[in-house]
Amino acid sequence: MFLREKIELRLKEKIETSVEDWKAAGFKKLKNETVLIAIDRGISNTFWVHQLYTPLSKDQVSLLEKELNHKLPDAYKEFLSNYNGIFLFGGNLYIYGRSFLEKGMSYEEEMF
Repeated sequence: MFLREKIELRLKEKIETSVEDWKAAGFKKLKNETVLIAIDRGISNTFWVHQLYTPLSKDQVSLLEKELNHKLPDAYKEFLSNYNGIFLFGGNLYIYGRSFLEKGMSYEEEMF
């Protein structure tokens, strides 16, 4: 395994471990597979401290590259296959993915 792959794997493990520790403060998995962790009712009844968005399939990543007319870096494609964006620590760390809305989504799914 190359050094970069080890670093990427370690980062993924670190994110998952950190987020796992927060699950006691609330956990919800939406039907679109977005994961919401640690609700902060002091801010709002709908404010989740961590949000891990639905992963993209390889076909969805390929379609995104075609729509952008740009080849994405392999590391970012790997990220998108695990999380289609993340919002951590109340937005202090935010990595964007592909935004999309689908017919029939609930209000909560549209928000997250």
